[in-house]
Amino acid sequence: MTIFRSTQLLLIACALIGTSFTISARPHRTAMLPNGNYVPPGASTSCQICHIFLTGGDRNAFGLDVEQFVTPNGSEDFWPSVFNLDSDGDGASNGLELGDPTGTGVAQRITGLSAPGDPNSLPVLPNQAPSITSTAPTGGTIGTAYQYQVAASDPEGGLLIFSLISPPAWLSISASGLVSGIPPDNQAGGHTVKVQVLDNGAPPEFSLQTYSLTIVASFDGWKNLHFSLPAEDALAAPGADPDNDGIPNLHEYATRLNPRGHDEFTASPLSFVGNGQVTFTLDVRDDDPALVTQSELSTTLPFTAITTLTPSESDPTPGDGMKRLTFTDSASNEMARFIRLKITR
Repeated sequence: MTIFRSTQLLLIACALIGTSFTISARPHRTAMLPNGNYVPPGASTSCQICHIFLTGGDRNAFGLDVEQFVTPNGSEDFWPSVFNLDSDGDGASNGLELGDPTGTGVAQRITGLSAPGDPNSLPVLPNQAPSITSTAPTGGTIGTAYQYQVAASDPEGGLLIFSLISPPAWLSISASGLVSGIPPDNQAGGHTVKVQVLDNGAPPEFSLQTYSLTIVASFDGWKNLHFSLPAEDALAAPGADPDNDGIPNLHEYATRLNPRGHDEFTASPLSFVGNGQVTFTLDVRDDDPALVTQSELSTTLPFTAITTLTPSESDPTPGDGMKRLTFTDSASNEMARFIRLKITR
């Protein structure tokens, strides 16, 4: 009985000695990896992230790279030196395969992992959203074509679908991402434009670009809306009156009239305030800061001694695109007054 026990103890001791001699894996090394508990395909333990066999021994391509930055039993922080390498040459960095592509040591994902030492093991990455890399022009003019070619890229190289979210009615986007349109006369002001790009991944991901587009009014843009240029350049001149209503084009523009229709001028009748001072009002567009409207007065014809009146401004109906100019003659008790409007830009 005693001899049997001694033999058994001797066999166990030999087994332990043999085991300690053959296992050379360092379990603390896997603890220093992001997702260090990951077991590669076909492996039985996480030690095989670095080693070919379950019992340690020979290292795979990743283990050989790690070996360059550690001592046999050391605890060096090797991950910052190897995360950006592609040890097994499969096109994916070690960090990408173990879920930490930036090398922070903290896993960004815990699924779709792969073995950094096995070229036949590739990561299964989640679909990433595309990105818009272009900057939109933020200004436009009525009657003038607005264009913005959106540039976007997708990390997986997928098909991209462009769209606009709740755009102004005059703005559209093509399949290739060209935002375009001609702002009509009533669209001066600020507009919020939202461009969306969607990929065809599973599930699809998207990016959104939001920008503010400011449309201004200009006489040149207004001409584009009402005349065929350059064929009708002469008819579109500021002083021309193509509809023969006595109102030149620049005045029609200023008061939002139709240069192709016979309109009536919209100034209020002349009236008098205290001391016989002449006053009248005129509604003009409020979306062109370069537009200047003045009134010139004289007591004789032709206009020799001229008094220039600068009007006061008000906005009786906010949002209608018009402002009201009130002109008041500073002279009093004159026998005659001759008044003419002067609109310049």
